[in-house]
Amino acid sequence: MNIEIDNLKYGDLAAIQNHLKPTKTRKEIAAEYGIDPHTLKNWFKRDKLEIPSGDISPKFQHLIYETYGIPPIKG
Repeated sequence: MNIEIDNLKYGDLAAIQNHLKPTKTRKEIAAEYGIDPHTLKNWFKRDKLEIPSGDISPKFQHLIYETYGIPPIKG
């Protein structure tokens, strides 16, 4: 799978990289967007994102952030 980053705006790549960590659960990613994990699953299904089961690697985190935008940084 190739993830295109050519269309990202200035600073988007850095923002994505700040969110990436070795692996995240679906629950963690859903919490970043302020949604239920079941809703996240529905988003993946609706948008035909094939995210492997189990923890989500940085490669797929990047795809998620590229598809749905960068979640707001809390803190």
